[in-house]
Amino acid sequence: MNIRRERSKSKKYYIVETMVLILVISSVLSVTYGNNAFVSYFVPNSIVPTNLGVGMNRLYSANLSRTGDPLYDEAVLQVLPPGGFQSNISLGDSIIRLVQDGVINPKKFESLYQTGSAVPQELRNVLTQPSDQPIRLTRQNANVYLNLLWPLGLSNYMQANDMSPLNGSRLYNFSSTAGWTLGNASNGGFYFNKFRIVSLTLHQEAMVTMIAQNTYRPCCNNPTFFQDCNHGSALLGLLELGASQGLTENELYREALTFNSFWFPQVYVLLAVHFGAANHLGWSEVDPRLVMSHDFSSLAGFSSVIWPQAIYRDVTRRWSFRHCASDFQLVYPLLGSGITPVKGEPLLMPLGIKIPDFRSLPKVCRFADLTPAMDSRLG
Repeated sequence: MNIRRERSKSKKYYIVETMVLILVISSVLSVTYGNNAFVSYFVPNSIVPTNLGVGMNRLYSANLSRTGDPLYDEAVLQVLPPGGFQSNISLGDSIIRLVQDGVINPKKFESLYQTGSAVPQELRNVLTQPSDQPIRLTRQNANVYLNLLWPLGLSNYMQANDMSPLNGSRLYNFSSTAGWTLGNASNGGFYFNKFRIVSLTLHQEAMVTMIAQNTYRPCCNNPTFFQDCNHGSALLGLLELGASQGLTENELYREALTFNSFWFPQVYVLLAVHFGAANHLGWSEVDPRLVMSHDFSSLAGFSSVIWPQAIYRDVTRRWSFRHCASDFQLVYPLLGSGITPVKGEPLLMPLGIKIPDFRSLPKVCRFADLTPAMDSRLG
């Protein structure tokens, strides 16, 4: 059985490695036929004006205060543990090399944190000293690592990037390129796929490319390989570092999911609630490949999982409501959705009511109106 698995894995990597090898030929053909057909397959919703600066970078934060709902509160602890996540990946000398190549301008980078939140103590010397200590990702330093890994994924050379959807006439107009203003150049597009910061074997590059093509982020519908925003570039940089340091495919998927979870906390807390309520799975039991797939981690996938479904439908039947009908669903509004919860609480809505129509209801009940059911038929 193990031999069969190894043969299957070897065959999988052989196919990807072969694809990487033919990219040189494909890149020549693309001069004739262009990249536009490939780019148009994706949703180019991260094309931005070239004056977008890194200062506009924000994490997709969540209200992490206790709600009184045991499933939600437990999901927060599982997805975003208070002690952080102990990664198996270290920065090594990658950041120093980015500084040497001008991708990171130390004065610009440091000025970003002089006016905003301070750089955590463990990262004070990250621009001048190598770091072989594995990353411990926390809520406090997740944004700093996002800004450190972003230029790495953008500038590190991979032969596969010759066929990246970024590599075309719009290179300088994406969020990941136009938004990177902390280098010596005014636009990060100048650094795309330019330096060999992290060395990868053919096998490692094939693995990174395959994972990057099959992992997504909730801000758009594009895979990591289409690094059109800072999160895409940062995750690609993380995968490159991890592969170069000997991590396996399974380990890289776990790392990718965890970093995405700290960068999009609200999204993955809700997904953890979904898997707990619908599948009775703890967060550590869910396959990272599944969660990072288009079906769950893309904007369209996540929206289709959370909004149309009443993820608490089975749970809410176990409760009664003061001043409300008895058949309600709990809904956790997304930031930017135009739906504002009261004090960060989830909203209660009648089952079957579509999200855009809820304002027409004469009364929307709140989580505070929820009490344990005394009726044994409901309990």
